[in-house]
Amino acid sequence: MVKNKFGKLIKSRTISFIEVLIGNYNKIGLNELEALIIAKLYYLSLEDNNQSFDVIASSMTINENELAEKIVELEKLGYLDIETNKYSLDKTIDKLGMVLENSDNQISDRKQDIGEIVSYIESSFQRTITSKDLILINHWLDEKYEVDDIKRAVLKTMQNGVDNLKYTDAILTNNVKKDEEEDVDPKLKAIIDSMYENRR
Repeated sequence: MVKNKFGKLIKSRTISFIEVLIGNYNKIGLNELEALIIAKLYYLSLEDNNQSFDVIASSMTINENELAEKIVELEKLGYLDIETNKYSLDKTIDKLGMVLENSDNQISDRKQDIGEIVSYIESSFQRTITSKDLILINHWLDEKYEVDDIKRAVLKTMQNGVDNLKYTDAILTNNVKKDEEEDVDPKLKAIIDSMYENRR
C-alpha cells in the first residue's frame, strides 16, 4: 500500500511513474538495469493484469535466469511484491514518493533561506539586491554555507566599509567559521540585527 502523498499521486498517474523513476532511480538505490526492469514491470501492469514471467522475459533482451534472479532480488530488497502472476510496485512507488516529498521540503527550505539572506543583505547594505547578488546567494547555498555563516560574512563586509557581495564571497571562500564573531564589532552587529528584525 502506498503511504505518502506523492506516492499516491504517482499511483493515480497524476505524476508520471516513468519520469520520476528515470530521474530518481539512483536516489532509491537502483542501478540502470534494475530501473529498466521496474519500468518494464510497470508498463506490463498497465497493459495486462496477467504479468507472467514468460511475458516479461520475452519482452527483454537479458538472459531469463538473470532476469529471474533480478526480480527475486528486487523483491528481497523491498522494491516489489510478487504475487500469483502479478508484481506489485507499491513499494517502489512509495520510495519515489518519499524522494519527491524530500525534494519538495528542500525547495521550501531553500526559498526560506534565500528570503532570509536577501532580507538581511538588503537591511545591511540599505539597497535592493541585484540579479548578480542573487546568483551569488544561490551559489553559497549550493556550496552548503550556513545562513549564519553568510550573515557573519556580510557583517565583516560592512565592517570593512564594503557593500559588494563579491567581498562577502571572498570571506566565505576563506572558510569563515560559525563561531568566528570576535572580529565583528558588537555594536555594528546589534544595529544590523535590529534593522533585520524590523524588516521581518
